[in-house]
Amino acid sequence: MSGIPLKSMTHSHYLFHDSKPIFPGNGVYIFKINNKIVYIGKSGSRSFIERIPCHLDFREWAWMNSLLKAYCNNNKLEINEPNLIEASEEMIKAVNLILINFDTPVIKDIKSSITQLEDILLRSELTPWNKRNLNLYTNPNTNISLLINL
Repeated sequence: MSGIPLKSMTHSHYLFHDSKPIFPGNGVYIFKINNKIVYIGKSGSRSFIERIPCHLDFREWAWMNSLLKAYCNNNKLEINEPNLIEASEEMIKAVNLILINFDTPVIKDIKSSITQLEDILLRSELTPWNKRNLNLYTNPNTNISLLINL
């Protein structure tokens, strides 16, 4: 699954898929560059349309631009406005985005499921810039590899 190039996404891509509403617009999202996963995130309290653009905010004091900060860290760049601007431009040009919507009416169930999938993906064999330490958590009752072909 390659995703949609970020540079060609419009508001409608965050709201509709095949003319059907993406509701509630909460779930896991994946940024890819050249078919390699570089960042995995979740949108539990905010919808995709509210969360994803925040990643591209190049203001140094912005607190939801973790994709740009991960880019800087991965490229050993100081986190400052010129580097965040460069990172934002690069991400818009290079990134493809995959949205995995959780369409269940119970918000508590959505947040739990979203967190669980994000956790599984971040601790898997994938190597995104925001990968978590594999030694922090293991659940012997969970036998989930990758459920979708990313």
